[in-house]
Amino acid sequence: MSDILEKDRLLAELDRFGFGGMLHFFDTTESTNDDAMRMLREGARPPFVVAAKRQTRGRGRLDRRWYSDESSTLCVSVAVDLPADAGLVSSFTVACGVEICNALKRAFDAELFLKWPNDLYSKRGGKIGGMLTELYVGVGARSAVFGAGINCFASAGNLSAPSDVLSSMDALESVCSREVSMNALCALVVSSAQKAAGRASTRGLAAEFSPFDWLRGKRMRLDIGGRIIDGIACGIDDSGRIGISENGGRLAYYAAIEAFPVK
Repeated sequence: MSDILEKDRLLAELDRFGFGGMLHFFDTTESTNDDAMRMLREGARPPFVVAAKRQTRGRGRLDRRWYSDESSTLCVSVAVDLPADAGLVSSFTVACGVEICNALKRAFDAELFLKWPNDLYSKRGGKIGGMLTELYVGVGARSAVFGAGINCFASAGNLSAPSDVLSSMDALESVCSREVSMNALCALVVSSAQKAAGRASTRGLAAEFSPFDWLRGKRMRLDIGGRIIDGIACGIDDSGRIGISENGGRLAYYAAIEAFPVK
């Protein structure tokens, strides 16, 4: 049974997780990430959440469009303060993904995978969600806006999106053995981002990522700023960089622009 975001229910779920920030709730907005970044520029202080029933100009990494519908897709962004440690900043999205997978496993018994660096996948390789982190550096402050778009219910197939997008999608409910609540899911995403922002170090991140690693052992292609590398995916390091073995050769880690599985 599907549900939709409702402000009062979401507030109750956020309170259950001890969230002490503001909730900015919209029926429709262009982009929750854009809203959150604008609020930071105007002086708002983290933590705060921007949630919307529907986005009209949602986007992911590399400015790719994200399609949403209030009956089936979650659109949420959370602003958090980040530590000064460069390693924690560069690995933040990966750490958020690990926290989200663990949280949804506990809450909904979800079988989720992470396609490095920022996608939530089903076992078959269908895209369930995407994550986008944008940094904000102000006077004496370093903050991040972490946005997540998640296809919650099978009715996501009714989106007015291109056929290739629809065919590559899966719904969260299809990989869960317990009923999914969009309001609880939203609060779990917010809590996960806060946990990732509160890490004391990157130590152990590679081991935490490993059970959810969708690319590991697959042949893939890395785009490193125009340089293309082919090889076998070998997990990540604690800095969140992806490892690749070229033609059975030595293992090297990269902070690439994108990773593509090669069939």
